[in-house]
Amino acid sequence: SHLDKLLMLFLLNEVFVGKFYAVWQISAVLLLAIEALNKAYVPYLYSQIRNENYSFITLVKYSVLSMIIFCLLWIISYDYQVLLVKYILPTEYHTLVNFAPILIFTHFLHGIYLVFVNVLFYFEKAIIISSITIFTMLSFIVSFYLLAHSEQIVIYSYVIAALVKLILVLGFIICGNRKYEAC
Repeated sequence: SHLDKLLMLFLLNEVFVGKFYAVWQISAVLLLAIEALNKAYVPYLYSQIRNENYSFITLVKYSVLSMIIFCLLWIISYDYQVLLVKYILPTEYHTLVNFAPILIFTHFLHGIYLVFVNVLFYFEKAIIISSITIFTMLSFIVSFYLLAHSEQIVIYSYVIAALVKLILVLGFIICGNRKYEAC
């Protein structure tokens, strides 16, 4: 969303926003790969749930497999993203090269979140998904505001928001019954 850009402009400055989003665009290559894998996985997931060949244990196995795949993507993409920041972007952007691994980690958490939120989508739990989105946004705004005193640590508000949404979706999945009808 553009909420983060507005917060950065309001609490930091436009030069930082420009530099940050250049680094973010480079890290988004991993996000694109994760989204593509998710799009390929969803039809299989839905057919398994529809045929009742799916259990919570199977979901956990797929999430662990996804974590391994996303970790490999994270490791592979880390080096090339740091190199891209150093060699493609102007020298004044190099101060933000340490943001790349943090953004990559945020995308990694988002990929794991997608594994679980797909189950909520299948069971048409739009209110729960909307609630997760609202709490994630609120956690981002609060953490961003609290961390905005330093350009070097404000990036962690993205990690906090990603962790909040992952914890919330896991909570709704875990407290659901055997058919994943969330609480």
